[in-house]
Amino acid sequence: MSTSPLAARFEALAQGSPSRELLSFRDDDGLHTLSAAAFWQGVQAATARLQHLGVQAGDRVAWLGLNHPEQLSVLVACARLGARFAPLNFRLAVPELQR
Repeated sequence: MSTSPLAARFEALAQGSPSRELLSFRDDDGLHTLSAAAFWQGVQAATARLQHLGVQAGDRVAWLGLNHPEQLSVLVACARLGARFAPLNFRLAVPELQR
């Protein structure tokens, strides 16, 4: 697995300051925060899912959905694998996404 500077930095944060508040977000259930350790666990889970799907270095991984903390986990997971993360605009119609 290739390691990017981005992924290495998040891993270092998780190891060095695991309880550090890394991300705050609001959803229908209210305001939530993720610690560096919890975020890194999400990155590791996303990496495992992508590997299970056969994603390798140089592959493109598209994200079609609303902004969500998992989107950031997938971004960093892609960086770990050397894949390219491609967020798609959920407001586009299917024909526009197919281009």
